[in-house]
Amino acid sequence: MSRARNDGVGFDKCILPWMERECWRLNMTGKMTKVGLAASAVSIAASIYIYFSYNGGDEMLGIFVGLWAPTLILYAQELDKLSE
Repeated sequence: MSRARNDGVGFDKCILPWMERECWRLNMTGKMTKVGLAASAVSIAASIYIYFSYNGGDEMLGIFVGLWAPTLILYAQELDKLSE
């Protein structure tokens, strides 16, 4: 039931079962935002690749893929806020 954890936030152990969720939240804080930022960077890189070199350069598809970057960042930030 109870497990020892060291999540780097000052909690060495989550002794009681009802504390497990709280320790998980502290451990996950900010990680979703980082995932969204990484996904956004991949979207931008893929957009540039598609725009200039995929099948001779498909401008419209490259723009469409690039438009997902801010959406991914905002969505990840909102998910991070909901987990708090």
